[in-house]
Amino acid sequence: NRKTKRMDFLLKSAPKTEVADFYAGFVLSALHLDAQAELKDCMVRDKDLVDVWDAGIAALSTGDEETWKSNFSTALERSQDDLEACASSAKLRMVGYQLDHWWETFWGQGDDESMKQHDDSKTKNWLSLKKLALVMRFNWEIGSYKEAGKRLGDYWKTLIGEHEWVDHLSNRYDPEDEIERYPLADFYAAFFEEAH
Repeated sequence: NRKTKRMDFLLKSAPKTEVADFYAGFVLSALHLDAQAELKDCMVRDKDLVDVWDAGIAALSTGDEETWKSNFSTALERSQDDLEACASSAKLRMVGYQLDHWWETFWGQGDDESMKQHDDSKTKNWLSLKKLALVMRFNWEIGSYKEAGKRLGDYWKTLIGEHEWVDHLSNRYDPEDEIERYPLADFYAAFFEEAH
């Protein structure tokens, strides 16, 4: 009984990092890179953002596309401020650059081609995408936020393909691009602009 009370106390007093863990899972799936410690260290905890993701993930799992899109849009707005302090992390700036490159490579093909590939992939992989959405919701509901984030990464890899690493030290990489970059928020910004 004493042990149970101590565990309850520890669970209640542990810092809540739901969205930081969720984004870390996404980065791990998309880039095969562990950024959890960095995200937990710099990301502001935002209870409203947790609620937005909660409703959005629930909507995706039930096929409610409009609520999913709306909540993603709201998550974008909130995430930019919550991730602002993360811009000081070189690792997270690199993550932002890699995610931006992944996204731009796909959506930069032109609206017609990218939407055709997106829609074809969605049709071809509808069962896998549905399973990923359901598992994402299950992970989220049981408090396994990093696992839920991995499912979001898997979801996007299924839709738009795997990320290919770009040498951020090559001449294609401009360090000036990083100055005002907010990790992950750039990725979600591109997502909302192009996909919805």
